[in-house]
Amino acid sequence: MRTRLLLLSLLAGTVTRADEPKDQIDTTWRARKELAQSRIAKGGLDACDLALEKAFKTAKLTKEKDVRSYDLTIDVDGRVLGAFYRYTGDKLDGFALVAMPSQWVAYQKADSKTIRFIVAPPQACAFSLCTSGPTADGPCETSRP
Repeated sequence: MRTRLLLLSLLAGTVTRADEPKDQIDTTWRARKELAQSRIAKGGLDACDLALEKAFKTAKLTKEKDVRSYDLTIDVDGRVLGAFYRYTGDKLDGFALVAMPSQWVAYQKADSKTIRFIVAPPQACAFSLCTSGPTADGPCETSRP
């Protein structure tokens, strides 16, 4: 009987009511992680795209009071770009690059929310990050130059 009560208690603790508000930021990042896992499993990615997807798959969440950040480590053959998205409450309030290899070039078109990174040979590939969130929808461009 005691085992059944414990099991019921554990199950009850994981139930979410449909009318409860959902954390949109957490939902978005979980969806992006799942997308990354799917893209990695599918294969066919170049070195840059694989590094980007691995970074989103392993993004590190840091929380302190109502501030949280999602840290990305984008590693292309040992060359690492560090970036993070910072949220206060439910609003994105910052995007930052904390490290970028000197062999890479970053550019951003005027009035764009997308930063493009060009990785030097031997990889000779590129990837983009949206400064307004982990997805390329909304104000970010979805086409490649």
